[in-house]
Amino acid sequence: MPNRCIVRLGQTGEVRIVLFTTLDIESTDWWPVVMNNPGLDAVLICRKTTPNDWASVARRFGRNVRKHGLIFVPYRIYRLVRAIAGRLFRHPTVSSEERWETRVTRIESNNIHFGDTLSKVREWGPDLGLSIGAPILKPSLFTIPVKGTINVHCGKLPDFRGAPPGFWEIFKGARQIGASVHWMNEGLDTGDIIEEAVAHVYENDGISDVESRAVEMGRSILSRVLAGVSIGETSSHPQAPGGCTFKQPLVSQRIKVQVRNALRRYGYWNSKPGHWPKMLVSILVLTVLRPLRDLWRTATARHPVRVFNFHRVTDLCRDGMTVSPAVFERQVQYVMKHHRVIPAGEAVELIKSSRGLRRACAVLTFDDGYRSVFNQARPIMKRAGIVGCCFVPTDMVDTDRRFQHDLDSSVQQFLDVMGWDELRCLQAQGWEIGAHSATHARLSELDEERLAYEVTAPIEALRENLGSTDLLMAYPFGQADDVPDNWRPVVREAGYGASFTDMPGENFPGSDLFDLSRIELGGDHETLAWKVRVHGVDLSRFRSRV
Repeated sequence: MPNRCIVRLGQTGEVRIVLFTTLDIESTDWWPVVMNNPGLDAVLICRKTTPNDWASVARRFGRNVRKHGLIFVPYRIYRLVRAIAGRLFRHPTVSSEERWETRVTRIESNNIHFGDTLSKVREWGPDLGLSIGAPILKPSLFTIPVKGTINVHCGKLPDFRGAPPGFWEIFKGARQIGASVHWMNEGLDTGDIIEEAVAHVYENDGISDVESRAVEMGRSILSRVLAGVSIGETSSHPQAPGGCTFKQPLVSQRIKVQVRNALRRYGYWNSKPGHWPKMLVSILVLTVLRPLRDLWRTATARHPVRVFNFHRVTDLCRDGMTVSPAVFERQVQYVMKHHRVIPAGEAVELIKSSRGLRRACAVLTFDDGYRSVFNQARPIMKRAGIVGCCFVPTDMVDTDRRFQHDLDSSVQQFLDVMGWDELRCLQAQGWEIGAHSATHARLSELDEERLAYEVTAPIEALRENLGSTDLLMAYPFGQADDVPDNWRPVVREAGYGASFTDMPGENFPGSDLFDLSRIELGGDHETLAWKVRVHGVDLSRFRSRV
């Protein structure tokens, strides 16, 4: 699989950016956003480091004890143990670094406002400054770039200036989280706003959920702002009057929020009808019934091919079509543990061959072609060494159109469809690109002429833009009433090799290739619930009987 895949938005320009940060920025998701800027010529990373000698560590520890009280000691031990456990038990992944054409220079210092650092930044000659996770910058530094310096703030301005992202929104009971890119001035997060966005804070959200949502919005709007700044097409407006500025919270405040969130989540799930019986049944299935069933299937070579379906992989919203990147990565690891993950085309050939399987096989598919599949799902699957199949409504590719079911979303501006360049990149990395009709129409509501267009137009588009030959299709909506039996011959005669419904179930060798089942794994499900689905068990039957 190629290691390199860069989607640029235009031609390379001459903008030189100095990036102020405390982060190991090149290992974060901010880095591709910066490097894919179409006008970028060179980058200077100006990073403030923290001294790690024993004297410096002791001084910082003493300051924290004086600030937070003795509670800081057990809290710090807890954080240390948790970090060590996370490194020990993290699932191993295959790392693959992107390669960038842009020149990168690095400066690191314990004090980036020191004379030597200032001189180096001036000599380098930046056009634009960019602050991401930086300390408070002084005018002597952020005024050096010719165009000025912009800051990415993960919070709604002016209501939540300062840091950290997500915490004070949860602490204050805010119903929205924001992100903005603004010009820097002498105040803290008080500069003119270039672009901003807001999203919901949901009832069951924790601090990490809200922070991840703000960061993802921040990356999206930063990409647009950098593209505009590079060609001189930006505008800004002053912030509204008022607002609040927050500092890093005390340990006691963090503990208070964590306890409150835990109690709220307990109450949330406790209010769900049948929640605890469903959890008990899930545990029974996973620990007793599933191992016995799989043992029998292995002995008789009767394992299935399971096709798992997703739509959006994003932190921006929470619903039945959306799974967060963190949960998606755990799902990928769990699926790989219990399946041999294969491309969709290979799965179709297995089903067609009627050959017995002594181990379950899995396919990961993505409907609608959301850009989050490229930005979020692709890197996770690339690290895991697997590929998926993306079904796209071809008339919506490379357009600003949005799906009807997303028009009422507060983040619908970010729920866009990939372009042909991104689809080519997926294809180059081994993904399969299939059809999801031309316009995401419900096939059962169409006359014969419109049905013919919705089925045949994607074939022409995929062949012309991607050079695709053996094509697969996923029915839009895909429930039993959405694809009448008399319409399926039209799909077969159009030239598709197989088609997938959205009806839950497993596919065994010999199944109808134009009525293949899929399991909706992507959604706002509890861990036990999606693990049961991974093994092809449908607890909805149990729920209906209860």
